[in-house]
Amino acid sequence: MDGEICLVTAGTLGIAYHTALAEFSLTHLLLETLEASPSAREGNISSDSHYNKQLDFNDLQMARLCQPMRAYGRSKLAEVLSSYGHAHRLHGTQVTSNALSPDIVATEIWKKVQRYLNWLMDPLVQRVGKPPLDGAQTSIYLATSPEVEGVTGKYSSNKQPVSSSTISYDPVAARRSWDISLQLVSLTHSSVVQQS
Repeated sequence: MDGEICLVTAGTLGIAYHTALAEFSLTHLLLETLEASPSAREGNISSDSHYNKQLDFNDLQMARLCQPMRAYGRSKLAEVLSSYGHAHRLHGTQVTSNALSPDIVATEIWKKVQRYLNWLMDPLVQRVGKPPLDGAQTSIYLATSPEVEGVTGKYSSNKQPVSSSTISYDPVAARRSWDISLQLVSLTHSSVVQQS
């Protein structure tokens, strides 16, 4: 499977670890503008599916064994690590970086992924999931509320800070994920936030 990657489809094309790289790259492309603003907030929409996941740094693309739900969870872990990395590196600026879970939201996503399970999952998600507008409330809250002005490096759910997975606080995993992300999006250390 050399050169192959595990694809995760959730309405748009994503690639195991690369789904997290879009947010990572976008933030870096906007850094100059964010830092010039009187107040700026980065919010990474992750998922509770990042709990109990590990990043396999020798196979980030999951080329050896493609498991879409595991790939999705790993990409969400990478997003939390990225968010915490930005919060750490932007400490002392007016830019904040937080990650969040919208929780279970009743969207059409289960019709697009895990087709062999969608007959079960889609009706279940439609019954127990939040309507999309309710699922967006934590994102809106973190982006606009004066209550979280200056709050950075947190993971939130239902507009409340909660603990993310244990691995998301691991400084070795965070540093390794950061360095690999820089390589994969072809950024150099000098073109991004000061390394610490």
